[in-house]
Amino acid sequence: MSEKITGDTHSQVRGFGIRILGDVTADKVEDTSGMDYIFIQGLKDHGLLRSVWQAGAILFPINSVGRNGGPERLMRKLAPL
Repeated sequence: MSEKITGDTHSQVRGFGIRILGDVTADKVEDTSGMDYIFIQGLKDHGLLRSVWQAGAILFPINSVGRNGGPERLMRKLAPL
């Protein structure tokens, strides 16, 4: 089997039920999946994926007020795991 299949143990779907704290909704899964992709791809790009045993994003059940060049808005808190 190829290294891509045997070496990639970090699923972008597995474990969302425990990494999304609070109610699990489609938009929360989409946000967490997007963060997972960015984080896992960064590990791959820097040759670090094989050096960690677990990686992914966790969505906290809190919001914060943020501004990105526009009006204030509530933003979800995601963090790499």
